[in-house]
Amino acid sequence: HLTDRYIASGVKRKDDFRADPDLPKGKRSELIDYDKSGFDRGHLAPAEDMKRTKKTMSESFLLSNMAPQKPDFNRGIWKSLEGKARKWVKERRDIHIITGPLYLDPKPSIGPDRVAVPSHFYKIIIAGSAPGQKLDAIAFILPNRGNDTALLPKFITNIDHIQELSGLDFFDELDDRTQEALESKTSQLW
Repeated sequence: HLTDRYIASGVKRKDDFRADPDLPKGKRSELIDYDKSGFDRGHLAPAEDMKRTKKTMSESFLLSNMAPQKPDFNRGIWKSLEGKARKWVKERRDIHIITGPLYLDPKPSIGPDRVAVPSHFYKIIIAGSAPGQKLDAIAFILPNRGNDTALLPKFITNIDHIQELSGLDFFDELDDRTQEALESKTSQLW
């Protein structure tokens, strides 16, 4: 959940990347897994969205909020999409974002803990959650490789496709009619 007030807060970024202490050793990624791997520690929930408190900023650097991303992906098209989401929250004041990895190709791994490298990432952005507002959504599937940021609209998809690939059901609490309309539509909000 992201609001315009959250991103307007002033907590500064501190790159305190670390293993998640709530996960058991051997079942979590460690800093050493990324050393000399050629991959960035790519945020799923971006630090730039976590300015509301020192705690949320710090938690955004837990490795459980990271996945191996190609540097030109993480610093390019993915960063551009994260910025676009912040632009939308300024326009709409309140959005929900769902992000995750997809493993559609053979699963390479990095480091001694064999952290799986996603072949793709998805991002779903929902606006209009306040009572009486029309629900709008836009969804993306991006390959974990460098792409020209101008190509971002090429990766727009619908939520049904992401659910099919991920095996997840994101909006099962919505009534069937609303869920079908939201998930099957490929947004033209761009």
